[in-house]
Amino acid sequence: MNIRHRFGLSLIVTAALLATAVVIFTRGFVIEIRASADTPALLPDVAEANKGKGGSLPAAGDVLIVGGMGSGKTKMKTLSTTEFYNPTKGEFFQTGSLPVTAAVPGASLASSSPGAKVVAFGGISGIGHANVNLLSFTGTVVANAESYDPSAGSWSAAANMMSTPRAGATATLLLPSGKILIAGGFDASENALNTAEIFNPADGTFVATDNNMTDPRAFHTANLLLNGKVLLVSGLTDNTGSLSSTADIFDPNAGTHGVFTESKGFPAFSAAAASVLFPSAPLAGEVLITGGDSCGSGLVCSATTGELYNPGTDQFTFPASMNESRLTHTATLLQNGKVLIAGGINVTATMGAGTVIGAGASTTFSKSAELFDPAGLTFTCVGGAGAHGGCNPAMTATRAGHSATLLLNGTVLIAGGFVARGRPIFQMGSATKSAEIFDPASATFTKTKSMHSARGGHTATLLQ
Repeated sequence: MNIRHRFGLSLIVTAALLATAVVIFTRGFVIEIRASADTPALLPDVAEANKGKGGSLPAAGDVLIVGGMGSGKTKMKTLSTTEFYNPTKGEFFQTGSLPVTAAVPGASLASSSPGAKVVAFGGISGIGHANVNLLSFTGTVVANAESYDPSAGSWSAAANMMSTPRAGATATLLLPSGKILIAGGFDASENALNTAEIFNPADGTFVATDNNMTDPRAFHTANLLLNGKVLLVSGLTDNTGSLSSTADIFDPNAGTHGVFTESKGFPAFSAAAASVLFPSAPLAGEVLITGGDSCGSGLVCSATTGELYNPGTDQFTFPASMNESRLTHTATLLQNGKVLIAGGINVTATMGAGTVIGAGASTTFSKSAELFDPAGLTFTCVGGAGAHGGCNPAMTATRAGHSATLLLNGTVLIAGGFVARGRPIFQMGSATKSAEIFDPASATFTKTKSMHSARGGHTATLLQ
């Protein structure tokens, strides 16, 4: 029996002999990842583990890049390496390595205080080999929790591990308590999870929330609202690609360890969407959610969806659509109040008997970006609209599964991800070291120095 689900850059999980398989498909090319309890996590080699030791230390305003999936034409593996970007020098510096390699982990600051540590949770760990149309990958979903101390430039294991392995979970810093909500994801037995747990950085402990979410959720969105509650929206609900159209509100002050309440509103079906919270007028307190996989079982397809959640009315509205369909793109709130939507993939594929049918798939990686204006509720292409629809190319490279981080000077660092090889609509991706800066003042992208490791499906955190 083959049972599959999708996450990340179109990730699919297959159950075979109690193994989970994940697939990244970009065009008809398929990357299959089998994970099982019998497969140990991939540990870094000696050279990888020693990278960054005794080197430069990051400071407030630098960006910490963690883990991810590195790839080449014939080989691909999850990474333990971490590095940070120094905006003043415009370059990346290697820093301590994770004890276990991981892609698509969750990550959060451990507090909002200066010098705060960064905690990384879970993810998938493994290695693969490619042939003509398939990259066979062996790995496992992990339950590790690791803490990075920027003052020492090193990682250390938390006192405990998560109660269950998680990949595709969200990690949200709860204010003012400083605890972290870890919600959903897929476990090592191909189950999408409706459970959540609270991590306390002070003592390294995990406790289960008082109740569970309305639906299982993996590769959903999670945003801390201005009232201190957390909005969790949609996501994958099982290992066949089914999608949720529900949302939960988590109240950390209710009950003993926090309580989930189902939203009265109904968001769009989605997974691997991107979201941002508006802290000030004209949409103060509302959340913008864009794109993602919107088709569900039997189909995989990117969406142009733009929706807003209003916590005052507890409802979702759909004021405008993006100019392009996007999946595994990024959304970044700029200092001028607009939102930068960058990259992603426009994909259409069918599933049969739990398998992506490569011959019927079409994928185009995006090199474009657009801006959402909360005043006019409009999406506008950076660099103008394309002659045949969509947006003109504006970035220095095609990207999906990358990171985008607002820097203290108001520019945006866009790093790594998967860049396209081949022609549209039959493109496949390779992890990249490249990075670029978006300047809102000129609405332009310019190259900056590259990372030390090619990676996609990593995390990026602005240090305090």
